[in-house]
Amino acid sequence: MVAPRASPSSTQASLELVRAAYRAFATRDIDSLLRLVTPAVEWGEPVDPLIPASGTRYGLSGVLEWLRIGQDTETILAFEPSRFLAERYIAWGLPAD
Repeated sequence: MVAPRASPSSTQASLELVRAAYRAFATRDIDSLLRLVTPAVEWGEPVDPLIPASGTRYGLSGVLEWLRIGQDTETILAFEPSRFLAERYIAWGLPAD
């Protein structure tokens, strides 16, 4: 089953939500980040054996696990998504080209 296409207002709302989440992450405001996501969140990044935090996690505890693993194993040199895309009810932040 395919979800109905989002209206322009819901697409804009999705983009604003993702922008706010990226701002919270970039400023390490984890409380704000967790308030922005649903408790049923599916949080992930492509699986990569060289990145310990890669893969999919579920729920707020999954987000916290992803953050903890990332903090313990990765050094973020830059976090500056330059554009955002939205499709249906999903939005993504993309790194600079």
